[in-house]
Amino acid sequence: MSTLRAFAVQNNNIRGSIPSDFGRLSSLQTLILANNSLTGAIPSEIFNITSLQTLSLRFNSLSGAFPSYSGVLPNLEFLFCQNNKITGHIPSFFSNLTKLRVLTVSSNLLYGSIPMNLGSLKHLQFLQLARNQLTGEPGVPQLKFLSSLFNSSSLQDLVLSENPLNGIIPDSFGNLSSLEHINALGCQIKGPVPTKIHSLKNLNYLSLVDNNLSGKIPPQIGEFESLQRLYLSFNNIEGFIPYELCRLQKLGELSLENNKISGSIPNCIGNLSSALQKFLLNSNRMTSLIPMNLWNLENLLVLNLSSNSFSGDIPTTLRKSNSIQVIDLSQNQINGTIAGIVAAFQSLFTWICQTTDFGLAKFLAQNKQETQTRTIGTLGYIAPEYGSAGKVSKRGDVYSFGIMLLEIMARKKPTDEMFSGEVTLRQWIHESIPDNVLEAVDAGLLSIEEGRDMNVTENIILSILEIGLRCSEQVAEDRMDMEDVVPKLMKIKLALQD
Repeated sequence: MSTLRAFAVQNNNIRGSIPSDFGRLSSLQTLILANNSLTGAIPSEIFNITSLQTLSLRFNSLSGAFPSYSGVLPNLEFLFCQNNKITGHIPSFFSNLTKLRVLTVSSNLLYGSIPMNLGSLKHLQFLQLARNQLTGEPGVPQLKFLSSLFNSSSLQDLVLSENPLNGIIPDSFGNLSSLEHINALGCQIKGPVPTKIHSLKNLNYLSLVDNNLSGKIPPQIGEFESLQRLYLSFNNIEGFIPYELCRLQKLGELSLENNKISGSIPNCIGNLSSALQKFLLNSNRMTSLIPMNLWNLENLLVLNLSSNSFSGDIPTTLRKSNSIQVIDLSQNQINGTIAGIVAAFQSLFTWICQTTDFGLAKFLAQNKQETQTRTIGTLGYIAPEYGSAGKVSKRGDVYSFGIMLLEIMARKKPTDEMFSGEVTLRQWIHESIPDNVLEAVDAGLLSIEEGRDMNVTENIILSILEIGLRCSEQVAEDRMDMEDVVPKLMKIKLALQD
């Protein structure tokens, strides 16, 4: 098939190794072998197909190392190799893939230093290297490869999580960086939070959780114009919370728990009233009173100030809140009566909402079908009309419920790495119905009870998936009403009891 341009067999049960004869397909532009049971090494011949634009090998059991060299791949734009057992180094020839836009090799067995010149790829937008054994340069305390990446002209998404980088973030950044998302959770990063990190003007997500960061939160962090989520939990950060943090008008989630932060919460925290949804400051060394402005955060859903040394009374005359769901003030030195607190917060629950999206319709004014808000929802669960235009309605909550239902059945989150490229969780399940439905759901759901027909089990699963799909339609008006969902779920429950 010398003129073949595309070959896609993803989401099957294909076994064995990848034939080296693919290298003879000189016109091949797309090769997708993802989500199978392929083993063995990636044939070096594949990296000699000059016409190749997309190569997806993710979610297999491929082993061995990448080829140490390749021919010229002038057209390769997408390279997906995550969730395999590939070992060895990241090959230096990756930096010669001049048109590369996406490189994902997360969840493999790669080791050694991260190449210094990946940032020279002018079109690279997504770089995901998480869950490997990658390091910085041997004997060099600073993670110099970051300087190259931070100066990249196109890079938007950088994921380094769960690699033993064991180094210091360099204080060298590009002023015009396109970076929007940095996740370096659990990377053994040490030293201070760099003072020039604010140069990443477009950054909206920063996670440095579970590292060995020390020193203070730099006041320059207040210059992050676009920051929506800031996670610095489980480090050794000390000092005060800088007042400049209150300038982050788009900040929706702030996690500083399990550090050595002391002093008081800045009174200016109330400046974040239109955005802040989650504020975690537990297990620190905070003292003084809880500022009154904190209780005026109108969109706050979760507040955890436990395990500190806060003191004083809880005000008994608080503004009523229809949104807050979790308050944890345990293990402090706070006085006051509990009755006043409960009366002030009408929607206070004793459980933690795992997806901050459900209940967005609570922000609706009375007698309105929809409104607009700058409140931030959880990626993967938010309805399309909310993410693009900020529209909040009850049908948006129905969408979130539908995605959650699909997540439970598939045992895969919509933010799972397998859905970061070509297909979403909803699309993946939709394409499996009805012929391959049993391949898309959690295998634990398929255990056959004594006396139960397998066909009955499959029909029940299919019914639940169809509800999830109908609730998560792209167009809001096409979604089911919850008044129709409940009786259908009750009918399924009765069928399970038979």
